[in-house]
Amino acid sequence: MNQIKYQPIIKTGDAEFRAINNLSDDVQNSITPLFELTRSRTSPKKKHGDIYRRLDKLKEVYGDRGFCLDLTTAKNLINYQIKELQDSTDGYAKWVDFLISQKDNFPQIIPVIMLDFVKGETEQAFYSKLKSQVEKLNSNFEKIAYRFSYNYPEYKYDIEKMSESVPTNKLITILDIGFMPNEKISDYKTLVDPVISNLKKINPNQIILATSSYPKLPTDYGGEKEGEFPLDKLKLYSCFDSITYGDYATVHPVRSSQAGGNGWIPRIDMPTKKGTVFYYRSRKTDGEDRYDKAYIRVAKKVVSNEDYQRTKRFIGDCWGIEQIELAAARKPQKLSPSFWISVRMNIHITLRTKILTT
Repeated sequence: MNQIKYQPIIKTGDAEFRAINNLSDDVQNSITPLFELTRSRTSPKKKHGDIYRRLDKLKEVYGDRGFCLDLTTAKNLINYQIKELQDSTDGYAKWVDFLISQKDNFPQIIPVIMLDFVKGETEQAFYSKLKSQVEKLNSNFEKIAYRFSYNYPEYKYDIEKMSESVPTNKLITILDIGFMPNEKISDYKTLVDPVISNLKKINPNQIILATSSYPKLPTDYGGEKEGEFPLDKLKLYSCFDSITYGDYATVHPVRSSQAGGNGWIPRIDMPTKKGTVFYYRSRKTDGEDRYDKAYIRVAKKVVSNEDYQRTKRFIGDCWGIEQIELAAARKPQKLSPSFWISVRMNIHITLRTKILTT
């Protein structure tokens, strides 16, 4: 199994699958995503959703390629199946058995270690269950991933305990910062620097630094009709040597509910080669009962932007770029916000891959 070059952290939602499914083979073969398994959409027959429907889609989109698998912690995306897999009983037996059962479907799967703090649990009991989990995963998988937050103080002790059962050269460490507001680089560098220094002393297989600086509301960085903001996570990554780049693929780590009906303003976001995202928005006019004309207006503005043209020339063939071009040519393929999230993600992942692998 090859070293990870770039790790986008991606929930198993419809928009995310669309973005991934439409990546070129070269890009798909160059990335190693971390998928956060979520429930499927609810329906009259599946009132709580079904993780196996998501797994079927994951197999269709990415089954033969390598990826890390974790469970979502987003309350609005969890169901009883995910809660059962998070249960720490018998050394996280349900999670381990589930992973082993999926090996035929996903031959290059890299499991993420579960950590669950049970109220009133002793330190000895916690590490006993962790050790049992790690031993079983070590026996069944080529690599194992340990994902933790930069402000989690016990990571060194966790790794020390895990190293009793698994060689550190099989362990991928994912230092997950979550959301880092723009213009906070120096603060986060100060926080992250000692953690990375400690990880380098431990010498795991890889150190991945993952973060997002994509805001919940892009309009916080611009106006009603247009705006631009930097992705300062790129600058944070450049502060460190010998680490692997990870991000949330231009998605805020905390999923928010999307408006429907007449509840959104058409917007197209465009990641650029210079490390920014610009956007244009346009409301429907009083005489418009559909969103197509608004998306056409927005797409025309995007393609006329010089940074769009520079980025397009750099990345070459890209499904996301094609969708913007079609909209600018008065042929938008879809009108939902979810579709245009897919477009943005697809362009960003293609762009980052090109930068990181050339």
